[in-house]
Amino acid sequence: MVRLYLILICLLSYKICFSQCNLVVSNTNDAGAGSFRQAIIDANACATIPTITFTISSSSIIVLISDLPAITKANLTINGTTATGFSYPNSMVTINWQNRNNCLLYNATSSSNVLKGLTFLDNYLGNGDAAIRVTGGNGLLINAEH
Repeated sequence: MVRLYLILICLLSYKICFSQCNLVVSNTNDAGAGSFRQAIIDANACATIPTITFTISSSSIIVLISDLPAITKANLTINGTTATGFSYPNSMVTINWQNRNNCLLYNATSSSNVLKGLTFLDNYLGNGDAAIRVTGGNGLLINAEH
């Protein structure tokens, strides 16, 4: 009987149980609603499979004021190819992470992630900083074009 109730609850709240967690970057702000930072925070907290897409222009530059939070969620797709006017390699959203240690940090709990269609701009600090750092987990697919 309990199992029947759980199935019924899940069917009634289909969006919560089965859908993806779709997050949209709608501005170039460093933080707050619609920012890339907030999309990562929300993706990490998502109960389902998260996808981050972009509605900003593909010529946009997101300037980071501080390090982004680590990506801890498995199966996260960050899809820069959704930005308006995307064209590889000429017109892609740029993440400017000057004077930061790491731009995107995937940690041990993240796995089976996809990153595509973004460029990274750095003022190398010389202390082992990286545009993309993987400290654990497995299965990160990086794809610039599709």
